[in-house]
Amino acid sequence: MLMWMVLSLAISAAPQATGAQPAADARAQAEQLARAGSHAAALERFQALAAANPDDVDARVWIGRLHAWMGHPDRAVGVFESIIATHPQHLEALIGLGDALVQTGGLREAGEVLNRAEALAPENAGMLTAQGRLHQLAGHQDLALAYYQRALALDPASTVIRAELDALRRARAHRIELGYFLEHFNIEDTPDPQAGTGTVSLRINDQLRVAGTVQHERRFSVNETRGGGGVEWRLRPAVQLHGGALAGGDGLILPKMDGYGGMNFTLGRATWSFDLRFAEFDSLDVEIGGAGLRLALPRETSAWVNYYRFATDYPTGLSDIVHSWALGTSGHPGRGWTLGVEYTRGPDQLDMLTIDRTGVFEANTYSAFLEFLLTPMFSGQARYDYQDRPEDVRLHRATFRVVHRF
Repeated sequence: MLMWMVLSLAISAAPQATGAQPAADARAQAEQLARAGSHAAALERFQALAAANPDDVDARVWIGRLHAWMGHPDRAVGVFESIIATHPQHLEALIGLGDALVQTGGLREAGEVLNRAEALAPENAGMLTAQGRLHQLAGHQDLALAYYQRALALDPASTVIRAELDALRRARAHRIELGYFLEHFNIEDTPDPQAGTGTVSLRINDQLRVAGTVQHERRFSVNETRGGGGVEWRLRPAVQLHGGALAGGDGLILPKMDGYGGMNFTLGRATWSFDLRFAEFDSLDVEIGGAGLRLALPRETSAWVNYYRFATDYPTGLSDIVHSWALGTSGHPGRGWTLGVEYTRGPDQLDMLTIDRTGVFEANTYSAFLEFLLTPMFSGQARYDYQDRPEDVRLHRATFRVVHRF
């Protein structure tokens, strides 16, 4: 009788174990796909788990995370809010909701949610990292730095936390930038133009940064040097103002007076820019007005479009009006690398506008650029431009820049 009871219990328990094992395997496979970057496939697995068991809160948390990682923070917000409605103290759901609200630009709401999570688990690395992201976007860089440092102390092996901490340090650091470019025309007996630039940018506080710049260019056998300064002011977390002026030289190649100003406005993943510039040469003046849109896309990619209106005024006669467009995109093929391409119709390289790109100037410029981090605080940049000008004039330009932060 005892043996019969033991066998009966074993047989009745076998289906349960058999049913539980595939579910555990499916969850493990879904998590492995998510961590490997196969977000769409992982999302399908977790959605199937949640459909089979609506009380599987962990699967629903993963669904919210994956929506956020795939660039759909609004969907993530809905998932996390549905979890918190029935589990108001669920830590991972609160952290996920706060992070998703940061992506949508709802910083005030994100702060309230993450403060609830911090009250529940003040030493949770994920919560501290989310607080760091929130305060970085809110313009509170010192506070964001403190949160990231606490998170890294709790989880020193995390490459994600370390990368975000290093990115914040780069953004708030003082900078020294040195650049050089070399151009080559397909016109015989035309000397290759060359230029060198140097900039020192100093952070005053979370809202204010000042910079000084020197530029020297040799173009068409003429040497000119100019210098000046500028300021960046974060008026609000989403609004940044900038302006400055450069002066010097005879105005034969580079402007002898060059003033600029503008505003950047960020809303969610979109950053709008508006710029004005006034350049005075020896023989003409140029007025430039422009606007642009830059979109932060999923998987750390971005795309942008810029428009500029150039008005060249002469001492006598009518003005020349030229319209310029620039389209570009960039991404990160690997950690510490940025690769991008850009197309420009009309005048390009506005930071060093020269007199041969004024007036009725039409050109097509095709560009490729690369930026790479050699250390967390030292980077290099390389860019190649191929420009097609009227009358079969071709220009090749190579630009190099190094940036040291301290």
